[in-house]
Amino acid sequence: MNLESKIFDIVSSTPTKGDFKRLEIIEAAIQSFAQHGLEKTNYETLAKMIGTRRAHVAYYFKDKGLIFTSSVRYILAVYQELSEQNLKKAKSKQERLLKYVETIFDWAKKYPEQVSVMLLLYYQCSVNEEYKILNDDIREQGLKKIESILKDDLDFNREDAIIFAKQIQNLLSASITEAMTTTHADLEKIKKDLVHFLKFLLSAKA
Repeated sequence: MNLESKIFDIVSSTPTKGDFKRLEIIEAAIQSFAQHGLEKTNYETLAKMIGTRRAHVAYYFKDKGLIFTSSVRYILAVYQELSEQNLKKAKSKQERLLKYVETIFDWAKKYPEQVSVMLLLYYQCSVNEEYKILNDDIREQGLKKIESILKDDLDFNREDAIIFAKQIQNLLSASITEAMTTTHADLEKIKKDLVHFLKFLLSAKA
């Protein structure tokens, strides 16, 4: 499945002119959420960004919450596509895990505004139960992917795969948060250090 197919899964199975308009609104929303936050992003600001009327935006999205959750799902589709591209570059089973880990850093470098929106999601999770459910779903998808790589490619048993997958996921989240929210952190160095750490763990297991 290509990126367009994944993105349109959040809209409808058969893309229409209206679906393309929804994506235009979502892409504008991501920029606005990243630059101005959730409170200052509204129908008027999005309509101005894409050169249309407020009513036109409201026609496609009944409320701002739907725009935000659709933006998050769009970002997830972009991330998944980048992950699949990276996994295809792996030249060994061990390298598949490392390529998967590298994806989050490549994504953050290429789409910093999307990272900002995901950090905004984390804040919303702390004050809104509905967003926790959305984030649970996102993290569960990522967790299953890591578990699959550990079991199928690196011969981890199920129990160890579950434990290691969770810790790897936590390391990735913490690493990106540090890289994007502190002045001293360097994205490439954090990526290099984390890959080195995982190589050490894998060699110890072997």
